[in-house]
Amino acid sequence: MPSQFAGMDRAIFLDRDGTLIVEKNYLRRPEDVMIFPATPVGLQRLGHAGFKLFIVSNQSGVGRGYFTLADVDRVNQHLCRELAGGGVHIEKIYIAPEKPDEPSHGRKPSPQFLFDARDEFGLDLAES
Repeated sequence: MPSQFAGMDRAIFLDRDGTLIVEKNYLRRPEDVMIFPATPVGLQRLGHAGFKLFIVSNQSGVGRGYFTLADVDRVNQHLCRELAGGGVHIEKIYIAPEKPDEPSHGRKPSPQFLFDARDEFGLDLAES
């Protein structure tokens, strides 16, 4: 019996800080982004293997008042430009700006952003 998800895309969901880039305490400036050397090649391989790439990131510094969503956007735009120079396309970055003790739509470990991406991009989460 065919799956209702047949023909849907596969995805990889990645954390940003400490996974793709060097962990900085409450990163707010694009010039402080340090991409791990293996990140572009690893993401290229995943893309060539047919996976759409997404970033899911808790950014509690916004909720704590350390920086703004505009700061997060500037950092993310810089990261995406740098990765694009190496042939890597990030489909979308999902951000949870709330503090850990505040109600949140998608703060990890919640899977909500995965469900959002599934619905928005037609993803097969079982193959992701």
